[in-house]
Amino acid sequence: GDLMELPSPSQRAALVGAKGGFGLHETTLKTFDDFFQSRCDKFLQVIAPIKNDFLGLLRGHHIYQYSPLSDYRGMNTDEYLTQKIGCEYFGLVAYYRLQFPQAKRAIKVIAHHGYGSARTVGAKLTKRHRVLEGFKANIVLQGHDDAKHISITNVLDLNAEGDLVAEKVCVAATGSFQKAYLPGDAHGGYAEQMFFSPNDLGVVSFEFKIEKRDGKPRLHWRGSL
Repeated sequence: GDLMELPSPSQRAALVGAKGGFGLHETTLKTFDDFFQSRCDKFLQVIAPIKNDFLGLLRGHHIYQYSPLSDYRGMNTDEYLTQKIGCEYFGLVAYYRLQFPQAKRAIKVIAHHGYGSARTVGAKLTKRHRVLEGFKANIVLQGHDDAKHISITNVLDLNAEGDLVAEKVCVAATGSFQKAYLPGDAHGGYAEQMFFSPNDLGVVSFEFKIEKRDGKPRLHWRGSL
């Protein structure tokens, strides 16, 4: 989610509340529909080389809901992008398995756009670790706060054969490409206004490999910044 700088929840509420709650004029709605669709189309041009590499898209906070006048009425801009990319629309939460039949393993992943504005590294990672209180997963992915961090722990478990095995668990703040503290920009954005710590740009990545150990195929995976 939040693939582009589109209206926030409070901004969408302001649009709906225009004219004493009657909303915007039809001509204004049409203008907004065309404008935000053009932004989406420009984004699609940028990601064209990796168009076929998406499992799906989550719904973010910064979206635009197309008006009843649009050909895409009933959809938001994240759904529009999903349709054009040709991948799954995950909605608010994605909970899925990555299957590796060669190694007879499956990696459970749970992903959510994220929430809150924690400032410290500990607070940012804690809210992601708390997901494991209610969901069982190997990888937890959350964005929203623009941070890029990874925390890896291990838990002991018994497999189907009754062997004691160590299961790796990773929680990740997925990062972003939003720039802040630009030289020569006296106004700055909200990150500067709130005096947030600068974040490293980019995203976290995960690598999965099938390796032979003791003559048997085994899954090796890791997360990195």
